[in-house]
Amino acid sequence: MKATFLYADMGEHFNTSHYRVLIPAKYLKQAGHDLVVKHWRDATAADYGEVVLIERELSLNMINVMRSLKVKRIVLTFDDAYNLIPRSVRSFAYWKGERRELDDFKSVCQAADAVIVPSVALAKDWKATVLPNYHDPELW
Repeated sequence: MKATFLYADMGEHFNTSHYRVLIPAKYLKQAGHDLVVKHWRDATAADYGEVVLIERELSLNMINVMRSLKVKRIVLTFDDAYNLIPRSVRSFAYWKGERRELDDFKSVCQAADAVIVPSVALAKDWKATVLPNYHDPELW
């Protein structure tokens, strides 16, 4: 079975991507699993396996495309409480202000086959499953 892990962070600092996508992918590959690991913007139809783990950047349109490509399981992961972002944070306008992306994100969470988050508080807010972050002992 082929799986696809799609991360969201860009640049030098991988923040969430490190813990939610890249470290798990590293060790699953070492254990012999067939994984494609890419930034979500770089993924093509040929990259999608039976299972897709995607960090944060998922839309209903993307879910429909994945379903049309016969992806059997779509798993969403994230680690921020978007519903609690205060006005003082720059991303407030995106999530809760003019763009209201929070409304779409709620629909995406419902349409995904599973949602995994690293904390109990997030799991309660989003009706998700807790899967903790893991550190990479080779890095620290």
